[in-house]
Amino acid sequence: SKRTTVLRRELPRPATGLTRDFLLPSQMRKLAPYEQAQELLDAEMTALIQRDNAKYPIKEGKKKAKHIPEVDTISEELLAEAAGMVAKELEALGEAIASDTKALGDALEKEVAEQQLPESFIFLPSSKSWGPSRSASLTDRLTTASTSLTQMTGYMEKDAKKAAKLENKLHILTAGHQTRCDKLSKQCEARFGEVSDKLTELECFRRLQSREQLSGPMRLESLKGAVQEQVEREKKLQVRFHDLTTENERLQALLTSDA
Repeated sequence: SKRTTVLRRELPRPATGLTRDFLLPSQMRKLAPYEQAQELLDAEMTALIQRDNAKYPIKEGKKKAKHIPEVDTISEELLAEAAGMVAKELEALGEAIASDTKALGDALEKEVAEQQLPESFIFLPSSKSWGPSRSASLTDRLTTASTSLTQMTGYMEKDAKKAAKLENKLHILTAGHQTRCDKLSKQCEARFGEVSDKLTELECFRRLQSREQLSGPMRLESLKGAVQEQVEREKKLQVRFHDLTTENERLQALLTSDA
């Protein structure tokens, strides 16, 4: 049998065979014509891939499968006719795409207009119907806005009640963790306060140390001078005491001799 176009052109193929469930004739009849054609194309493509993988394995050195699926043989005339039909369809499709640029733009404008259409109409509570916003009176517009506001307020209140219920449930689940978190937070704040105080004290003592290091030698020299002055004074006093003692002894000796 002839090789497929994929094999002749050495195009990429799936590495493994495809498997799919084919529809029964009763199921095919329930599909639309386009879906039936797509199903037939998928079935034929799957059969061709399975046959090519079995007869011509992709991996080198792999032996051919013992059972090779059979496919229907199509004559050259039918293949040529199908190729011509595909070429004509592609040509018609290209022309349609080229000529439908304006139609595509119109379709987009129509879609935008349809999206903006609801904004051009408002609900009129007086007549309980929808009407053009341009033709609505000021009273109708105010009533519509008030009604919308009331509805939105109701929605918000309903959502707020739901949120409050969820918050209560969450509080029940996390109350213990929250209490412990508050306790630990207070302890952490107290510890950080103590650390801050100690750092302040440390900085004060460091500054005092630096000042003492500068003024210490000066105070030491001052004390040394005071000590030296006191020593000199003590020497003078000792000399005077000695002189006075000597004079006292002399006078006592004179008095004794006169008596």
